[in-house]
Amino acid sequence: MKKVRYAIIIMFFALVACRQELTPAEKQMVSELKAELILVQNDIEETQAKDEKYVGGAIKALLAVHLEQAKITEIIIRQQIAAIETGAKVDIRLVQMTPDQALVAKLDKEIEDVKFEIRDAERELDKYSGGAIVSLIAVRIATHKMTLATLQQRRLAAKFGLNYPFYASTETEQVKSALIERPATEQIVGTPEEPEDLGPFDFRMTRWGMSMEQVEAAEKRDGLTPREYGDGGMIYNVEINTNNFGLLYQFTDDRLASANYILHENFTNKNNYIQIFERLKAQLTENYGKPINEKTVWNNSLFRNNPEDIGTAYSVGHVLSFAKWQTDSMDISAIIHGEKYKINVVVEYTSKEFGLELEKASKEKIKSQL
Repeated sequence: MKKVRYAIIIMFFALVACRQELTPAEKQMVSELKAELILVQNDIEETQAKDEKYVGGAIKALLAVHLEQAKITEIIIRQQIAAIETGAKVDIRLVQMTPDQALVAKLDKEIEDVKFEIRDAERELDKYSGGAIVSLIAVRIATHKMTLATLQQRRLAAKFGLNYPFYASTETEQVKSALIERPATEQIVGTPEEPEDLGPFDFRMTRWGMSMEQVEAAEKRDGLTPREYGDGGMIYNVEINTNNFGLLYQFTDDRLASANYILHENFTNKNNYIQIFERLKAQLTENYGKPINEKTVWNNSLFRNNPEDIGTAYSVGHVLSFAKWQTDSMDISAIIHGEKYKINVVVEYTSKEFGLELEKASKEKIKSQL
């Protein structure tokens, strides 16, 4: 990403042309671009301030990606302003969009939705003092902020037809093993007292929006009972690929909103966590196709060139890896990160279609508390 940014900087300073009198439309565009530039610069300052609070770990790594995205946006906006004011031709070999105001309106709505999710997750984070849930929510917040940065880039591209770099995902080896999810055609045999649930299902044997009682009944058919109940959720012990995981179901207003697999293993060889993550990622890719976004982010290169110590790098927060997929009904994320010599491997499934209703209910709840 840095190479792309530096290339853009070089091209930016290579724009040489005589100043020309701007048309009213060009003056308006420059004015709007400068307003966007101020917002991006404020975002950079805010992200840098947050970054300084962390010495390592998943949050710092995600902030580093967000910061890099924002800096690229700043450079491209400056470049576009210079191109308009000087009449210089923009000659960077990047994907360019045609301005699309309908898409801008759609992205504005998506941006507001993500901002609400960030605020909602931050309020949820305040309810807990520690444990796996805190780590999960904190990573979710940072991931939402990366999503926000990406949406804001797409919005600027759609509004002004800006050039933006696209990054290729890292190819993942396809591991042939048992799938994490049950096929949509798989049936659950009901008892004589209740009819069969023939699916299809969103996650395991459940659908988004199910009540806690319904989800518990669905898992009970597979012989599982909750290990514990929490604030708006319940946790099971499950096995995936012979490894032990916690399965966390989370609800809003007694409606299923998300589900998470959290690895519950303790290995002396930290590289074992990487193998588990890669295997999960390969299975998810087999289920949902190539990730829409996939990155490995280093914020400290101490162990980067020592393959036998990569696991240690994850455990002390020097590196983080994640991949994201989408379906019509949900967003899926897999992430491996760590700090204080502990590594977390998490796969998160979040309702998309039903999430709009959950968001409205959550907004009403927040208003009632004001």
